[in-house]
Amino acid sequence: MMTTGVDDTRQPSLTALAAQVDAARGSLDRLAALRALTAAASDVERATVEQARAAGASWGLVGGALGVSKQAAAKRHQPKPEPAEPDATPAVPAERRTSVKPKAAWTVTLPGGRPVLRLRKD
Repeated sequence: MMTTGVDDTRQPSLTALAAQVDAARGSLDRLAALRALTAAASDVERATVEQARAAGASWGLVGGALGVSKQAAAKRHQPKPEPAEPDATPAVPAERRTSVKPKAAWTVTLPGGRPVLRLRKD
């Protein structure tokens, strides 16, 4: 069995998966085969982007090769940062914490600075 090169021990080749899609008899079998093909293609894309970035390719070049903007390529393929550990100490001391929300107020003024409307939310 040929492999994709991403993980040679577990994944069949994209060609073999495409053949399974073509050989599927029913629509549900075809959908299941398409799902496997799509997942494998996504794995190959991710690994290829990682290789290109490790070789020095910019997000602009990667995005161009994928047919998307550099921002879209980076958003899709950039590694997610590790979530920060929650701080054991609260940022606000207990004596300063309150459940009362501050009141909001808006003022609409004319270009000269004269107020014409004041709104307050209690």
